Amino acid sequence: MEKLLEVKNLCVNFGTYGGEVKAVRGVTFDLHKGETLAIVGESGCGKSTIFNILSNLTTYDCGNIYVSGNFSYMYQNDLLLPYKTIIDNVSLPLVLKGEKKKKSRDMVNSYFSTFGLKGYENKYPHELSGGMRQRANFMRTFINSSDIMLLDEPFGALDSITRASMQNWLLDIKKQIKSTILLITHDIDEAIILSDRIYILSNKPSFISKELFVDKSIYNKDNLENIATLKKEILNYL
Repeated sequence: MEKLLEVKNLCVNFGTYGGEVKAVRGVTFDLHKGETLAIVGESGCGKSTIFNILSNLTTYDCGNIYVSGNFSYMYQNDLLLPYKTIIDNVSLPLVLKGEKKKKSRDMVNSYFSTFGLKGYENKYPHELSGGMRQRANFMRTFINSSDIMLLDEPFGALDSITRASMQNWLLDIKKQIKSTILLITHDIDEAIILSDRIYILSNKPSFISKELFVDKSIYNKDNLENIATLKKEILNYL
């Protein structure tokens, strides 16, 4: 399987008034085309720092990053522009890359059915539910670049019922768009449901404490006892 991302011995130090603080220490992981990889860790352990480094929003002190393709970044909050329609929000990445507005709309229009947003093209964000806004957010991320999608706690702002629905939606949509996803979350159940592999990130200074493979024939909603066993194992490494 083609490797799209490889991170080796990543280190990040932050300067504070009390001196230098080691935030990330020797983090190593890889991501293959078509898979969903989850990085799991407690809040504040450095998950978002890793995403910010991959997005060139933060520098790092040592290590190497090899990338084949482009990143797109989906934040927990949808960040849809309230004064633009959904189709204009979704097509915005193309406009920012230099495409004409009309052509950009035409290019994204066919995806509205795929992403379950048909009929919402000319609605405004305030007219959509939280779940539908996140669908639009995900679609915009995909339009920006489908090579490697970085999802930062993508459903963390939703209520539990809507979050479960969106997790099932993401599993279904991924089969259609064949995307490659790197997901960070502190929700262990979400990581097990959505991912093919899980890397467990320790507390600061962060390092990868364990890599786990998630065999969907074993860990699925029809085998809750197996999921509970895997969840317990993950908790032991946090």
